[in-house]
Amino acid sequence: MANVIREAVSKEKRRYQQFGFDLDLSYITPRIIAMGFPSEKFEAAYRNPLVDVLQFFETFHKGHYKVYNFCREKPYDGESKIKGEYEYFPFDDHNAPEFRIIPQLCKDVDEYLSADPLNVIALHCKAGKGRTGLMSAAFLVYMLDALNAHEAIDFYGTARTFNKKGVTIPSQLKYINYWSASLKHKFTVGDRTVKMTKIEMIPTPKISDEIFVKVSTFTEFVCEKSLTNSRKLTFKPLKESKIKMKEEEYMKLYDEVLAELKEENPNVTTREAMCAWDWKMRSIEGDERFGTDGSAFPIDPVTLHGDIKLEFSTSKGGIFNIWFNTWFIHDNHLEFSKMELDKGFKDAKQLAPNFKVILNFEDVSTAPSLEQEIPFCQVGVRSDIPDDIVDPEKVPPIPKSIATDPDVDAPKALLAETESSENPKRVKAPVWYPIYHTSLNFKNFNRIVDHLIQYPSQREFFNINPEMEVVKETTRDPLEVARSVLYSVIQLYLRSGFYGRCFDYHIELITLDNLAGVKLFEQQASELAVVDLEKLKTGENEPFWLNVYHIMLLHGLMYWKHRPNVEFKDMMSNFKKFAYKIGGFSYTLHDVLMGCLRAPWPKDSSIDKVVTFSNEKAKYVMKEADKNLGCLLSFGTTTSPGIWLYSVEDFAQQKEIAVNTYLNRQAAALGAKKQFYLMGNMKMFAKDYGGESAMKKELLQRHGVTDHDVKKWDLKYQSEDTENRVILDHLIAQNIVVTHVPVNFLGQCSLFRYEKPTVKDPKA
Repeated sequence: MANVIREAVSKEKRRYQQFGFDLDLSYITPRIIAMGFPSEKFEAAYRNPLVDVLQFFETFHKGHYKVYNFCREKPYDGESKIKGEYEYFPFDDHNAPEFRIIPQLCKDVDEYLSADPLNVIALHCKAGKGRTGLMSAAFLVYMLDALNAHEAIDFYGTARTFNKKGVTIPSQLKYINYWSASLKHKFTVGDRTVKMTKIEMIPTPKISDEIFVKVSTFTEFVCEKSLTNSRKLTFKPLKESKIKMKEEEYMKLYDEVLAELKEENPNVTTREAMCAWDWKMRSIEGDERFGTDGSAFPIDPVTLHGDIKLEFSTSKGGIFNIWFNTWFIHDNHLEFSKMELDKGFKDAKQLAPNFKVILNFEDVSTAPSLEQEIPFCQVGVRSDIPDDIVDPEKVPPIPKSIATDPDVDAPKALLAETESSENPKRVKAPVWYPIYHTSLNFKNFNRIVDHLIQYPSQREFFNINPEMEVVKETTRDPLEVARSVLYSVIQLYLRSGFYGRCFDYHIELITLDNLAGVKLFEQQASELAVVDLEKLKTGENEPFWLNVYHIMLLHGLMYWKHRPNVEFKDMMSNFKKFAYKIGGFSYTLHDVLMGCLRAPWPKDSSIDKVVTFSNEKAKYVMKEADKNLGCLLSFGTTTSPGIWLYSVEDFAQQKEIAVNTYLNRQAAALGAKKQFYLMGNMKMFAKDYGGESAMKKELLQRHGVTDHDVKKWDLKYQSEDTENRVILDHLIAQNIVVTHVPVNFLGQCSLFRYEKPTVKDPKA
């Protein structure tokens, strides 16, 4: 019963329901964990019980975890309650923090994670979503300087929640962008004092009451003023049209907006177009329902500096709140769209869809920050550069900090990061419009996907684009071709995703935003049709077909509809429809999986028929099944193994690392309970080991369990997660990485280090 209540409280947040645990907890990355409040007594009935949280960390990260608490309303003695290390960075729920604590947190986290590659951090507030997400995204931006704020926000939202809504409070989104801009443009935040002199609202809110504004800083109340001078605001009602736009008209409007944006920028992204389209729809509806007249409210000047909160209300209650930092005021005014108003962004009755607030200021004084350097993130930077990557003497030294640029205008730099696309027809969304975070308007993104991507019921590789210029002949070895083609499609995925994790919408963005790249890859992949399979040398069959399988999988995922989540049997059905020509023969993805990689394969419940080949095709398949295949083959789901690039020279070593990586990530041997957990799809591969008992024995041996003790262990299967996600993060450590902007030296980036799996036996 308690778990049912906890799931209800978690709502759309992902829960950690593996290996006997059921916690409101998510791995954002292998070293960053977000979770709900660790509770005791009555509260533990509907939130994370502290005892279970401690058992989790003592089981999987004993001696290597640090907990960060952001919950201002629920402080606790972390030094005595938490067995690991503990820090407290408090700020209020549904509010922004003091800007200064963001760099403080990032530096503290960096120092802890850099101290030991096994160290992990656990971030929590009360629900473990908004404030936790703000700080998670802030550190992701800090850790990877090639990352944009909206990417970190989207990534966190997808990793933490099912509906992709992680950080949704507008002021919290704003402060992530403050931090991102300061890092990217190398400036620190100083102290600017201003006087607020006037507030404008356009169009006038549908409110017939006196409006008040309460001004406060992070720590103290400043003042409260009546904007309407003790009078009620007057709103002139308009006659609303009852004619509503149809869906096809909305999509036609999107096509027009996209075409107009492309006149200015041929490479405009779906995200930018969606932002402008959404604002265009809001403007049409707002003008029709609320008109275009606005209201201006001059006020007695209020002196402000630092982090400021404005709370707008009437006698009936609050309307909306605004947070900002005075250092980022541009040309003595700030403009906030409706989507940037805490609480107000949901108000459909009083505020127009295109409502905006403009704050006007006068300068008083400016004091630049005394800090002349920004700390450089050390997490993941390698000091042991392998000789085979590059000459170690040419590796640049690792900086401890980066000098700030005193000439940077912080407000202008911020606008450069957040200004939306504009063209002569004024198809534009306002600065700071948070809808540009894909996850915050995922419904509209789905509408665009359904409108622009036509998913075929069957895809034959050479029949889709007969005009494509294909490779006519090749002298390269088959394995060399397979490696290069797989590398090509992996680059598409890395560019569209982030941090080596490509979720369903990243895969769709490949088609929407990088069609030229897809066509180039397909042209390169056509070389597989003309390879000479007779050139496959001894030991090359398995790495060749593994690479081919993952090429076809990554290619096929671009053409399969991902939502609602695809059931495994439907995925297998797609495998039978997707075909390549390889060495002159036609192979479906199902053929490669069940015939080339797994021959001989007897009929069983996992497939509906035995794959049989002609004698000519049968010459090139594997002669016997590799029992490790279950730990090597991705199905494009969150519970699948990562995708590796294989070669014959180090294939045995690569395979060993890949198997250990998968068993560390997706399996667990819990010594206290003598329970061994595997993912459900491993049932499919049990026969490769000679049955479940033999599979349990061999895989437990990898965890250090002796033959004598194996019989004491129970084998349990985790339920399969069918959500599409491709895992490529381990490739970053192999210097196979594509970033959005150049970084100093990719060979210094090593974010993942997996050791041999061991039994987890907590004392807790």
